[in-house]
Amino acid sequence: MRILSLTTSYPLSLQDGTAPFIRSIACGLAQLGHAVRVLAPDRTGAPQHQQDCEGAVSIDWVRYAPHPKLRVIGHAQSLQNDVRIKRAAYAALPLYAAAMLARARAVCKSWQPQVIHAHWAIPGGVLGALLARQQRLPLVISLHGSDMYLARKSPVYGRLARWAFGQAKAISACSQNLFDSAIHLGAPLNRTRLIPYGVDTQRFSPAPSRANTAPVVLATGRLVAKKGFDQLIAAAPAIFARCPAAEIWIAGEGDSRAQLEGLRAALPAPLQTKIKFLGQRPWSDLPDLLRQASVFVLPSVRDEAGNEDGLPNSLLEGMASGLAIVASDLAGVPAVIRDEQTGLLMPPGDASALADAVVRLLQDAELSERLGHAARRFAESELSWQMAAQQFEALMR
Repeated sequence: MRILSLTTSYPLSLQDGTAPFIRSIACGLAQLGHAVRVLAPDRTGAPQHQQDCEGAVSIDWVRYAPHPKLRVIGHAQSLQNDVRIKRAAYAALPLYAAAMLARARAVCKSWQPQVIHAHWAIPGGVLGALLARQQRLPLVISLHGSDMYLARKSPVYGRLARWAFGQAKAISACSQNLFDSAIHLGAPLNRTRLIPYGVDTQRFSPAPSRANTAPVVLATGRLVAKKGFDQLIAAAPAIFARCPAAEIWIAGEGDSRAQLEGLRAALPAPLQTKIKFLGQRPWSDLPDLLRQASVFVLPSVRDEAGNEDGLPNSLLEGMASGLAIVASDLAGVPAVIRDEQTGLLMPPGDASALADAVVRLLQDAELSERLGHAARRFAESELSWQMAAQQFEALMR
């Protein structure tokens, strides 16, 4: 098949941690023998055309903004703290939509794709639906999280998503809560499928040994409210009281950085030095970072606006790395973290339960090893990108 992929985010390189799952889906389909062409909004420093996945995937970076300040579509730039659309994005969206449709029509004329794969219902699914109607091509829409949040919160976006679902031949969701949200918004049940993300179990693998190192509690992800990193900082005093040698590392950047640093600053000085903000790490560095950790924490919450994660890639990467995991019992997490089997689940927003679970793993090496091995086995057997790509392929066929 010739697959035209429309997306608002795509990583520039292996060092870029922006939406690596979009790259993995494209590369996975290409490895199955399909021709994949990706259209994504231009980013500063990006060439207009690029080859990826050893030449198997072609990327067109669509130029749409006459001024750099309007170059805010996608790539984790459009939303403020993942809950509100930035003002600049409203101004840029019509420019982006016009440029993307124009480029997509030109590609359809010259390349003649057989299926359109649109990522995120808003705006990708809407643009994909317009293009699919005009070109008389089948459309597949894949949901990734923030699109369903916007569609639930805004009647206008909800109607647009519902219209796009009506035009699609198939819809995929990466977690059960996204699947349910799509059905609630009008996605046809007989055309909607649950396809969890995969993880590269060769790139993300366990460390040979973690002996003789200080215990590290690691959390990775964008610093936004729904990630719940404030709960990890709130749990820190109880963790350090029972595990004095432990450190907490938080890797990522985002709109909540200043707030989180303020929470750390409110703790006693000796504890502050044990909580380290590592900033945005290149995606290619994450496997080694995970291998330095003793416990991986995903303290996700449903934020004040009602937004929540679907099935975070960071969780799957922690599982593939063979880490003992503490995660919130929320959204798509219970689909992969079975309590006491592949990790420990805790109530979202409960800092005390979080501290207890982390301390339990730090103090019980046998339990940590058992859960880490089980998480790794689950990732290898159930969460490979090859398996996910085969499901996407079946959906498209």
